[in-house]
Amino acid sequence: MSHTATQTDDHVQRLELRMDSANGAIQQLILATKQAEATAYGEKRREAYRTTRYLLAGCRSNGISMSELATLLGASAGSVRARSSADGIVSRATFASLASITLNTILRWEATGILPPPTPDERGHLGHAASTLVATLLKSGE
Repeated sequence: MSHTATQTDDHVQRLELRMDSANGAIQQLILATKQAEATAYGEKRREAYRTTRYLLAGCRSNGISMSELATLLGASAGSVRARSSADGIVSRATFASLASITLNTILRWEATGILPPPTPDERGHLGHAASTLVATLLKSGE
């Protein structure tokens, strides 16, 4: 095995360890968004792609690297960069479903002040900025 191949294998192992130990919740979230995109159609597909874009931006603003996200999505870092430019509002129900947490968990975060009150997006749907939801998920350890 060449030195470059060994370095790449070492990098992938370090990446997997970091994702498994520190960001397992992020791994679950991103894999769920990928699945939601693959199974949605019509208006739901547009919504799934928009949600992924927002959550990728939210992850990046919370220190998750483009290479980590690209590895999870099976995409290039350039693709992640292009898709992660907008931190938008994600509904409580959508985030709870993708993050494999309950809606009650999000309501508890709001009640205890961990999350601010929800705000409406351009369509009038209530939710939270993706970056805030990702930050709270990482802090909560849920």
